[in-house]
Amino acid sequence: MPFDEEESQQAPNKKSLKINNDKSIFIKKNDVSQQDFEKNISDMQGKSAEYALRAAELSSNFRKILDDKSLVKNKNVFQLDVERDILESLIKLCIEMNEDENEKESMGATGLVALLLKACLIQRDRINNLDFNYVQLESRILLLEEKLEAIAKDKASV
Repeated sequence: MPFDEEESQQAPNKKSLKINNDKSIFIKKNDVSQQDFEKNISDMQGKSAEYALRAAELSSNFRKILDDKSLVKNKNVFQLDVERDILESLIKLCIEMNEDENEKESMGATGLVALLLKACLIQRDRINNLDFNYVQLESRILLLEEKLEAIAKDKASV
């Protein structure tokens, strides 16, 4: 039949047009062995644990800086250096976490912002406590002044 001839002629053309996708950039080859994969996971978990440990230690040290009640004029060079080193270490940790491709994006910055927000709340509580004590002292001073004036009037009238 005439139609059978056309089909037989088209078949060889299709075979000759077949494309080999082995060299395609879109096909990913699984060159990573199971041991390498497990080693990568172990390394990632170790690095994440190291970040958590460093962050806990640095945030504890930062809290100690906040709790320090020394006046700036009373601090020596060593205390100021320790404070500077702690701040530099916090920033370095933040940068390392931000650059780590295995961490979520901007986790270092997010952690540092969370630490600073916590520091703001600590400062707010300290300021509120100082303000409360100030108001209490001010009212006591006014009461003492009134009592002194009353005593002075009683002595003046005698």
